[in-house]
Amino acid sequence: MRKHPEIISFSERKPDDIVVVDGEEEELYSESTCFLCRNYLREHTCAAFPDGIPQEILDGVNDHHDAYPGDHGIQFEPMD
Repeated sequence: MRKHPEIISFSERKPDDIVVVDGEEEELYSESTCFLCRNYLREHTCAAFPDGIPQEILDGVNDHHDAYPGDHGIQFEPMD
């Protein structure tokens, strides 16, 4: 199970914050919970959306705790 090597608290984030995922820097979307999910892969993809996470989820409009069209039955699961 992957643990996130670096993450800053949501209260401390700014829109241009960068996180490191498996050694690669990525821009952190200000309201997204994707970087806190065990299914997140990299470059805005995950097990649910291997071809790209929908913008609505990246923007935090939808937290993906419930089924979303095209998610292959996989939703948000917090990292251990």
